[in-house]
Amino acid sequence: MIRSLIACALLIATGASVSAHASPQRVVTLSPVVAEWVAEILGERETAKRLIGVSEFSNYPHYVSKVKTVGPYPQIQVEEVVKLKPDLVIAVEGSNRPDQIEKLKRLKLPVTVLKKESFDGMGEWVAALGKALGEEKLAKKTRDRWDFEVRALEPGATTASVFLELQSRPLVTIGGGSFMTTALKRVGLNNIFEDLAQDYPKVSREAVMKLNPDQIWILDLNGEPLQFEKSRREWERLDSLKAVKDGHVRVVKGDDFARCSMRLLNALKKLK
Repeated sequence: MIRSLIACALLIATGASVSAHASPQRVVTLSPVVAEWVAEILGERETAKRLIGVSEFSNYPHYVSKVKTVGPYPQIQVEEVVKLKPDLVIAVEGSNRPDQIEKLKRLKLPVTVLKKESFDGMGEWVAALGKALGEEKLAKKTRDRWDFEVRALEPGATTASVFLELQSRPLVTIGGGSFMTTALKRVGLNNIFEDLAQDYPKVSREAVMKLNPDQIWILDLNGEPLQFEKSRREWERLDSLKAVKDGHVRVVKGDDFARCSMRLLNALKKLK
């Protein structure tokens, strides 16, 4: 259910291996966030021509969802990647399994591994992606747009504490390692579990009650908000919570927040 939010351990530096092609024409991406940024850099026409394989849940922009999938990012189907005969495979630290990346390399496929995405480091991340694609000028324009929009996100005078529910059973939230914690802080929202080192830790309802957030968000990650209304009602029974007393328990469109992309910035702007 958490889809693109749960990370796997991986210790590989940016650009572990870069395609020899100046401008790769057969690109496979192994994480949804990469496919989304490829589309941002290349635009619809070039993306349709050059992006030939993606991981599951790569569904934005809409035309990316038409590209052949090679399995979920934590467990891609290596054989399907090989069949596509790519001249560039792009993986992400913390998302793709090290053993699968090494297998792709042993099969002589050109693999680039980007660093785990972080909110403050996305400018450099986009630049590294652009270099791998052989499109550094286009990537610079995309990076400049990102940097401009981030600068416009300075928080106002008020701040609030927030709890984000990513999964109800077990209860999963965001920790200090998640890009979302940093992103929310830019608009004056403080994650109550930012002291936890994990990206997406399991927590208890008792821990949430003890920290007593101003707001509770339940992220709808599959586009069916009615499924998450049950969870909202469960929180609202805990009427000692400040968020419940103030009527600040809500279901939020999850995909807008689940990836460190331009969509995230648009969603954050709506919160200001």
